[in-house]
Amino acid sequence: MEYIFPKVAVAVYTGIATIVLGVLLLSGISWGRKGPLNYIFASIVCIITGIFIISIARGGTLKIEDQSVSMKLPFYSEKIFTADQIADLQIISLDQDSPFKPVRKKSGSATKNLKSGWFTLKNGEKAFLLLEGRKAIYVKTKAGDAYLLGINDFDQLLNVFQKNIKQLNSE
Repeated sequence: MEYIFPKVAVAVYTGIATIVLGVLLLSGISWGRKGPLNYIFASIVCIITGIFIISIARGGTLKIEDQSVSMKLPFYSEKIFTADQIADLQIISLDQDSPFKPVRKKSGSATKNLKSGWFTLKNGEKAFLLLEGRKAIYVKTKAGDAYLLGINDFDQLLNVFQKNIKQLNSE
């Protein structure tokens, strides 16, 4: 199973606005007071920045295959673990009183429904999140890395995880 997380709409709109600004700056060469080189340089910077922002707007990819899980986010190296590297595996709910609730973003993105990147959890643990929704699979590897994985259709994720990795413990 491969699940592609939704795009972050704010980043897409910001990228489009930056590209439009670059085009407007480029069109201002003829009526501007400064030299045309300034406008050309500024417009190129804006257009490249806009394209860059749109390219990173993707929320990430979660791929579960036979005995392995891989997670890919823009600007992060791909995180991969296999079934034999798992020390703890649980189904958790991210209620207010849950010790696994993400409370502080270290790096990554967080919108209302989508959280991706490194976060500090309520219990003080640092975890890599690829999370959409209120339920998650908590994975702790033997190396000490923690992951929270969840999608809107959590039952589908749970079925694929149980088929490809191993039996989960409910909280």
